[in-house]
Amino acid sequence: MDVEQTALPGIGLRHEFTTRAGRRIGVVSHRTGRRDLVIYDPADPDRACETVKLNDEEADALAELLGAPRIVQRLNALHREVEGLVSLQLPISPGTPYVGRPM
Repeated sequence: MDVEQTALPGIGLRHEFTTRAGRRIGVVSHRTGRRDLVIYDPADPDRACETVKLNDEEADALAELLGAPRIVQRLNALHREVEGLVSLQLPISPGTPYVGRPM
C-alpha cells in the first residue's frame, strides 16, 4: 500500500492512500492532537466529500479496531515462517516505570 505523506504548514501532517476500489482516504493529524478522517470525492480527488473529526479517544479506538486484527495476522504469519519464534504476553506490575508506556 502506497501511503503519501504531506506536511501542512501551520496545521500538521496529512497521510493519504487510494483503496483498491479507487477511493481516496486520508488522515489529517493536527498539531493540536486532533485527527480528521477524510474521504475524498471520487470525481474530484482534491475535494473532500466527508470529514470526520476525531478526538484522541476516538482516534485511539479506531486505530485499535483497525490495527489489532492486522497485528495478530502478521504475528501469526511470522510464527509460521520463522521456526522457533516465540511471543509472550508479559504482565506489567503497577508502579513499574513501564505502566502506560508503549513498548
